[in-house]
Amino acid sequence: MKSNKFYIIVVFFALSLCSIVAQTSKSKYLLVISYDGFRWDYPEKVETPTFDSVQANGARVMQCQPCFPSKTFPNHYSMATGLYPDNHGIVLNSFYSKELKAEYRISNRKAVTDGRFYGGEPIWVAAEKQGVKSATLFWVGCEAEIKGVRPSYYYKYSSRLKYNNRLDTLKKWINLPYTERPKLIMMYFEQPDKYGHQYGPNSNEVKKQISYIDSFTKKVFQTISNSSIADSIDIIITSDHGMSELNIKRIVNIADYVKLKDVKSWYGNNPVFMFTAKKNREEKLYQQLLTIPHSTTWKKDSIPNRLNFGKNSCIGQFVVVADSSWSIYIKNVGYIGGTHGYDNSNKDMQAIFYAIGPSFKKGITVNKMRNIDMYPLLAKILNLKIDKIDGDISPLIPLIKE
Repeated sequence: MKSNKFYIIVVFFALSLCSIVAQTSKSKYLLVISYDGFRWDYPEKVETPTFDSVQANGARVMQCQPCFPSKTFPNHYSMATGLYPDNHGIVLNSFYSKELKAEYRISNRKAVTDGRFYGGEPIWVAAEKQGVKSATLFWVGCEAEIKGVRPSYYYKYSSRLKYNNRLDTLKKWINLPYTERPKLIMMYFEQPDKYGHQYGPNSNEVKKQISYIDSFTKKVFQTISNSSIADSIDIIITSDHGMSELNIKRIVNIADYVKLKDVKSWYGNNPVFMFTAKKNREEKLYQQLLTIPHSTTWKKDSIPNRLNFGKNSCIGQFVVVADSSWSIYIKNVGYIGGTHGYDNSNKDMQAIFYAIGPSFKKGITVNKMRNIDMYPLLAKILNLKIDKIDGDISPLIPLIKE
């Protein structure tokens, strides 16, 4: 939306004034903020002066493509590792690991904090191993010990922690003594995903939440501007996926087409599921799944290559995904306002990506990127050596200062 020029000057004065100094700063800092379910086009739905200011004074990628399935846990961990879910192992919000003989569910605290489920090397692990302190607030995987490493600072997840209290945590971290101060900070926020599910992406409730997030982000910038690192911190604002509008008239009950007695296990929720058949019932179950209307069913080894999904042992024998804006369910309909998890080429699934700071050019816009491409960018900013990944920094090179 159209920006307020005076507002831009007030919010970003400190950052803009110190940009030249920042380029020669010996210590670089990086803040990554993720607003869950913030669809790529939300800033065009209401006035968002803070986001507009970031775009004018920094960089924006118009559409950030999530990995398939476009669910929260797989994608936040993909952003953290630069790997597809197929390669890092968090293939859905819930699944069964044959290797560990254990179940992973986002509601299971023991599983979520078990580092054995998490493949790859999260950026905070790479940082800590190379002597760069990190701090994470609720990012997927940050509570687990991965490769024997945890962030220097992290919190046990609690959705009850108010946003202003989270801002206080950020303030505390960036004002620590130099030797204790984290250079990498990653923060997760549940909105506007919650309201997107409950009311739908085009609802007034979501629009109000977008406005609130914009004003909260202003507070983030003000907090940073008042700190000693204002001239040396890069800030990235992103999200894990978008949100699609649902309709009560476009709902399919899988149990009307599939005999659940033939199913050994199933994981997932609207609009994507994984199924494993009981012994000797594989073909029978597959044929039943094919009859589910307004959906697509793949055998694990026949999923299109473009989705980069189907090789991991944690994936069920069959994957079913609903057609755009359709709902499929087994026991509970779940949310009827909006959802995500569809084919990652679906326009509604695309996320946001904004960046500002000494590493980024001013007023640059790029059309598309994959969220896994963010990982090598983070590593470049922090001067970290990283392992081989699926992400590629090339689409983001136009945003970066030489």
